[in-house]
Amino acid sequence: MSNNDLIGTGWHFPPYFRGPQTGPEMVFNEAVLDQSIYVILNTIPGEHVLNSNFGSALSEYVFQSIDDFALANIRADLASAIGMYEPRLKLLSIDFDTNGLSEGILNIELSYSVIDTNDIRNMVFPLYVQNL
Repeated sequence: MSNNDLIGTGWHFPPYFRGPQTGPEMVFNEAVLDQSIYVILNTIPGEHVLNSNFGSALSEYVFQSIDDFALANIRADLASAIGMYEPRLKLLSIDFDTNGLSEGILNIELSYSVIDTNDIRNMVFPLYVQNL
């Protein structure tokens, strides 16, 4: 059984069409998971029409002062959102790179394993914050 059978396929995000005859561009294997996490992190709860709870609360932190308390809340919010909306993976850790915080960039480092393949992967997601 291939990874594609285990993880699945999905539409490329954002949706992309090469032409009217070919249909939407598709992604396969681990790219499906990467895009799924990206969509979860970039969706504000209440924004999704069919599931008003879908998404993460990252947008609430854009104009907050980023301190240890805020980082703990971000970690908890992300763990909850990813755990709820991406059952194909197990979140291993959420770390933060605050070196760019003075320029308004908080890098969120996610480490996870794909449940069906035990493949360990990581992703860095930049959160652009107002420097307060």
